Amino acid sequence: MASERLLHYQRLIEGACPWPPPEIDLLFRPMFGGLGIYTRGRIFAIVTSEGLAFKLDDYAQDELRETAPDAVNLSWTRKYLIAPPYVEDDPARLEDWMQRSVEYVQSLPPEKKKRR
Repeated sequence: MASERLLHYQRLIEGACPWPPPEIDLLFRPMFGGLGIYTRGRIFAIVTSEGLAFKLDDYAQDELRETAPDAVNLSWTRKYLIAPPYVEDDPARLEDWMQRSVEYVQSLPPEKKKRR
């Protein structure tokens, strides 16, 4: 994935940030040719060749599909909903998606450490 495209998404997310850093503590990490977007150590969004996708619970996904019926899940997981281009182009909508995703991942119980 072209670095210009990843930089575009990084700037898009930073611009839609519902809380000013460092409160949200954004971190961008290259991931499988895309980009993982983290807050406080938890991934809440990813950029893949399929688009910008947010980690959301089923309830939030259903609600967001009411105003974005063509939003689809990533092909390899139902945990992430891809924001359609018109959501990316609307700062208020993008902020809403981002805020829902950040709040969701922050509400999850701590991940169990894997034993080696």
